[in-house]
Amino acid sequence: MLKKTIFIFLLITFPLQAATYFVAVNGSDDNTGTESLPFQTIGKGVSILTPGDLLYVKEGTYNEYFANNIPNGESWINPVSIIAYPGHTIVIKPTSTGPMGYVFYFGYYREAKHVIIDGFVIDGLNSDYGPIKLDDNSHHIKIYQL
Repeated sequence: MLKKTIFIFLLITFPLQAATYFVAVNGSDDNTGTESLPFQTIGKGVSILTPGDLLYVKEGTYNEYFANNIPNGESWINPVSIIAYPGHTIVIKPTSTGPMGYVFYFGYYREAKHVIIDGFVIDGLNSDYGPIKLDDNSHHIKIYQL
């Protein structure tokens, strides 16, 4: 009698643990981005984000603009989130907005998707065209302001 052996393989995947980073005006971009060793600029924090990550920004005024440099999330389950630290007032007020002319520019020459921006005062006074631009290549972008 011939026996048949059947092997069953289960592939179980676990989502990667999302990271949480911090930015504070008294931080340093040479820091690790933890709450006790925060980055100094939002731009530095944004540069290391991957889908599912959260960047908390603490109290202060940040003279920065974002011209298509915020990474994409994968879905609303794994977005890239840049959020004001609870109870803190954050103003993004660039002294200029560089070649794109906006404080936030999404979708220029690349798809921008699944990004959450929450809790900031976005001051476009020094921008050439306005505070926010969403091109045709941008979708699934949530922006909440105070």
